[in-house]
Amino acid sequence: IKQEPRNADIYHLRGICYMVMEKEEPALKDLAKAIELNPRDPDFPQDRAKLHSKLKSYQKAIADYETSAKLDDEDWEPLNEMAWILSTCPDDKLRAGKKAIALARKASKMSEYKDDVPVDTLAAAYAEDGQFAETVKWQKEAIKLAKDLDEPEELQKMQERLKLYQNKQPYRETKD
Repeated sequence: IKQEPRNADIYHLRGICYMVMEKEEPALKDLAKAIELNPRDPDFPQDRAKLHSKLKSYQKAIADYETSAKLDDEDWEPLNEMAWILSTCPDDKLRAGKKAIALARKASKMSEYKDDVPVDTLAAAYAEDGQFAETVKWQKEAIKLAKDLDEPEELQKMQERLKLYQNKQPYRETKD
C-alpha cells in the first residue's frame, strides 16, 4: 500500500485478509477505500456486503449487493444474497417476499436452475411469501441438486428447512 496507495486491488485484498482474521473494522475500512478508488469493480461492494451481512447490518448489505448487481448483470450471487436477506432476515421490517421471489427467480434462471444455492433461496422466498406448495417444490429441487455436491452440513440444513416448510413455517436467520 505504501508503494501503490492508489491501487484498489491491494486494499481489497487486505480487506479480505482482515475479514478472514475476523477484524471487521479494518476490513470495512479497506473495502470502503477499494470502492472509493475503483467504484466500478462489482467484487468490492459484494465482499463488503458479505461482511455487513455477517455483522447483521442488513440494510447496508442490501445496498452493497444492489450496487454489485448493477455493476455486473451476469453474476447471480448478489441477487441471490439480497433475496436471502429479504426472505430470512430476523428483522421483520426488512423482509419482502415478493421482491425476494423476483430476485431469487432471476438468480435461479441465471444459473439455469442447476445450482442448489439460488434454488434454495427461491424456496425461502416463497416461504416468506406464504406460498408453501411452491416452497416445498423448490426446496426438494435444491436438495436434489445439493446431493451431487460433497457438502453434508449444507445438505442437512436444507433438509431441516424442508421440514419447516412442510409445516408451513418460513426459515429465519438467528438474531445472535
